[in-house]
Amino acid sequence: MIKWTIVNLEYEVHKDGKDKVVSKIKYHAWDGDGDGMGQVFGIVHMDTDVIEAVEAVEAQDAVYETVVVHESVEEVLWAEGDELPEGVEVGDVKTEAQEEVTEEQLVSKAVPAVEGVDYYDPLEHFVEWDDLTEDKCIEWVKESLGESGIKSVESKIEKIWLESKEQSTGNGKPF
Repeated sequence: MIKWTIVNLEYEVHKDGKDKVVSKIKYHAWDGDGDGMGQVFGIVHMDTDVIEAVEAVEAQDAVYETVVVHESVEEVLWAEGDELPEGVEVGDVKTEAQEEVTEEQLVSKAVPAVEGVDYYDPLEHFVEWDDLTEDKCIEWVKESLGESGIKSVESKIEKIWLESKEQSTGNGKPF
């Protein structure tokens, strides 16, 4: 069975005026039923800042629209009745045809997806320094580590303990 203890707590005065808000927990976990060979020491940093809620946003592609930069112009020929410049004859091109010129203009930029975050105030769960218990601090450590973190610590302890049983050296006294 893995046993957990608290080695030390670090605290700070919170910006909201609360005194001795735990900001770091140093813990020790070991094989409580074994010989103490499998041990893990660790540190958990506690979040002491308020987290403002953020609404989730779905990703959106950029939006473009086609804008006419220059409209098309039809070909115009010199005709009878026009005052013809020197060297120009009826039927010559007076205005050359031009195709419409367009370009894509950005209407709205792409928006990356944003995961929503719930409001969190660590002081909502504040426990006065004198009311703290080791069990409460161990609970905080395990909450912070999460299920996979706890399994990782316990696996390390088991591995160390098993490796220590395979060692061919030791120490002690025969008396």
